[in-house]
Order: sequence, then structure tokens, then C-alpha cells
Amino acid sequence: MDLALSKEKTDIARMLIRRRLGIEAAAGELEEQLSAAQKQKACLVETIKDQQLQYETLKARAETWQRRSENDSFVSVARSFSVDGRSGQIRDEEIELELIRRKQALAQDGAA
Repeated sequence: MDLALSKEKTDIARMLIRRRLGIEAAAGELEEQLSAAQKQKACLVETIKDQQLQYETLKARAETWQRRSENDSFVSVARSFSVDGRSGQIRDEEIELELIRRKQALAQDGAA
């Protein structure tokens, strides 16, 4: 650029100045982006540390609960207990009888 100015090549000097200013502006934008990315990285690192601590805490609590429940006779009996209180399946006949009863009750309520 100095050479172009000294030889009075103003068109070339303008072109070089335009390029230089463009490069400087782009470099400034990249520095801002880099700074923002570094700040975001630092925040993410902190978040990951916090979440890792929460994970480890929950994991320890779950392991403790599991050890306790394995040793707790009530919990082991409750796990083996059937939901309907019976060890076998409900028979189809029982379901049909209950269905008939409910239909009759509904019909009586509707007639009243």
C-alpha cells in the first residue's frame, strides 16, 4: 500500500485499503465469536459438572435404596404379591358375571 501511494497509484491504494479494512472487520467479528464461544464453553463445563454431581448423588441414593429394599422382607414379599390379590388369572366367567351385574344396575338406574 505504501508503495502504491509513493508511486501515486491511488486506485491500487484504495483497493488495498478496502481489502485491509474488510479483513480487519472480519478479524474483529471472529474475535467476538471466539470470545462468545469460550464463554459458552465455560458455562457448559459448569453445567456438566453440576449435572455430573447430581447424577452421582442420585446414583448413590438409588444404590442405597436398592440395597435396603433387597434386605427388607416386606418389600420382597410385596414384589411377589399379585396385583389382584390372587395367584392365578381371573376367569372369563367372573368377568362375564360382573359385566351382566353392571349392565343390570345401569338398566335399573336408567329405568328409575
